[in-house]
Amino acid sequence: MPQQFQIVIFAAIAAVVLFSLYNVLGKKVGRQPEDNAAKIPPGIPPGEIVQQPKAPPPVDPATAAAAAPLKARDPAFDPLRFLEGARTAYETIVRAYAAGDAAALRPLLT
Repeated sequence: MPQQFQIVIFAAIAAVVLFSLYNVLGKKVGRQPEDNAAKIPPGIPPGEIVQQPKAPPPVDPATAAAAAPLKARDPAFDPLRFLEGARTAYETIVRAYAAGDAAALRPLLT
């Protein structure tokens, strides 16, 4: 009898797991490709959409205070250029990671 009892318990556990998977799988969770497609006006091919370049934000006082020692050592240091370069590097890494482009990530990461 104990072996039959174990089979019944395992069958019940399997049923609960399979029911949970059935309820979860196939549901749309998080961002979907259709979300971005809805923002594009109809009739315009995706290749023709040109984004306006973003103006760099002004340097806040905390950033200026943190950059003061760097500017003292290197008078050519530009905090806006540094922040824009850091933003570009971050976007490049995130896009390459999202695309699974290991070749683009290899020289950027150690």
